[in-house]
Amino acid sequence: LTTQCVSQGQVLFYSTFSCHPLHSQDPCMAGSRLVFSDSPCAQTVCRGYTDQSGQSCLYPNISHHGQCVDPADAASCGNILRRRLVPDLFGDYTCQCDREIGFVDFNGSCHAEFLQGPCQKGEQVVFGEEGVECVKNFCDEGEVVWSDGNCYPYNSVSKLPFRDYFNSEENKSLASYNYTLSDVVTTFNGCVATFTNCCNTDSRGKCLKQVDLPKVAELKAEDWLRLITEQFPDIIW
Repeated sequence: LTTQCVSQGQVLFYSTFSCHPLHSQDPCMAGSRLVFSDSPCAQTVCRGYTDQSGQSCLYPNISHHGQCVDPADAASCGNILRRRLVPDLFGDYTCQCDREIGFVDFNGSCHAEFLQGPCQKGEQVVFGEEGVECVKNFCDEGEVVWSDGNCYPYNSVSKLPFRDYFNSEENKSLASYNYTLSDVVTTFNGCVATFTNCCNTDSRGKCLKQVDLPKVAELKAEDWLRLITEQFPDIIW
């Protein structure tokens, strides 16, 4: 049953012998998440989080530096741009480049996957079988190869006014930091969007229009199985 769950990209919850996504609240009680226990047996447990005073963090919040914070909130990592609180298999959260919003770690810095980043002209950053690397971009000028193998238009907006694209409350907090706008803002099909995918906001920062970006490739079942077997080598899967 454990192998069956892992083949589906999930983990087995031993108390009910049911499959669930790792780090999910279900089937745990309020405030807890399903994670692996710190043992070589690949057993899962429901882990709760508390702040420095011992107060339980309510889902979706977790504990970070003694405070209950939402791991999906960009402000949780302070001025570490392009990073989010990302959990390991055991539910410990650290600020890392977040693939779920399209960023990968390349030589110690976060870069938008599929864009040129630190690569040479005519190349783009991708997360391949050997890790993050620079590969040739075979698309026409102004386009990039996405995870589905197709070419999509991309236009650099580094010369556009900085203030025009940071109207949401989240982006206002980021706008005070020193970084290159072109690393964060892109245009797809004529719509300007930050990594929040919002290209038009009202005066209160509420998103009025979102752009549908090409999807970042999710972790495949075989990749998930390899990750688990590397962490628990003594288990026969």
